[in-house]
Amino acid sequence: LEIEVAREKAGQMKLKIEDQFVEGHYYDALNDMIYNIVVLKAGFLKGPILRKKKVRKLFVNEKTRSASTGVTEEIIPEYDSRSPFDIFPGPGATNVNDAYLIDRLTMTRTEIQSLIGLPGFDEVAIRDVLKEYGEGGLREWTWDEQERLEAEGRDTSTYHEWDKIDCLEFWGAGPGRLLREWGMKEEEIPDVDLDYNVCAWLIGNHVLKVMLNPDPLGNKPYYKASFVEEPGNFWGLGLPETIADAQTVCNAVS
Repeated sequence: LEIEVAREKAGQMKLKIEDQFVEGHYYDALNDMIYNIVVLKAGFLKGPILRKKKVRKLFVNEKTRSASTGVTEEIIPEYDSRSPFDIFPGPGATNVNDAYLIDRLTMTRTEIQSLIGLPGFDEVAIRDVLKEYGEGGLREWTWDEQERLEAEGRDTSTYHEWDKIDCLEFWGAGPGRLLREWGMKEEEIPDVDLDYNVCAWLIGNHVLKVMLNPDPLGNKPYYKASFVEEPGNFWGLGLPETIADAQTVCNAVS
């Protein structure tokens, strides 16, 4: 009987995980990651990422036994394929977990304002970002986006209508003293002389988020793979680089 119950619960959990993968766009992100693995030096998968989304739900009135549909907000785990152009590993890194990692996010105003109410985010800083952007600031505060669009072969005709805001997401060690000054509690940072693994979000001069890495081992929510891995190097080789010599010979013959 216990084995049957265990199998039933395992089956239910399997369905739940599969449902979360579908709702969180895991398989779409995996397809994009595979493309980057083949074409570029590496592919990256990030997740789960907690995001606040509007979902349609069925509400049942127990008194009247009637049902109706409505829209509510839920925090849903999602997955992204991150472009290698947006990933910046720390010096000497050979994988995503042995040094700090910076991920450049591009977000719309709507995406930024949806961060309000999520755990770890500073609502005052978020509103300051929205206000500064509305006044014409925070455009290209990292670098020129047009060069990136040209390198990726994307349309640059709408470049001047670009409405995205760059955000730098940092994963790595932060000094306890600075974390306490930012506002983290003593139970989170018991010793100010030590470093702690954190995740921090920066837009311009505004720190939107600082939180301890939720992984007890300090691992980052990133997964990297290359078509050909090179020992001791963070970046591997893509398929075009691997077959470059053979392609040169074939082109010479033809």
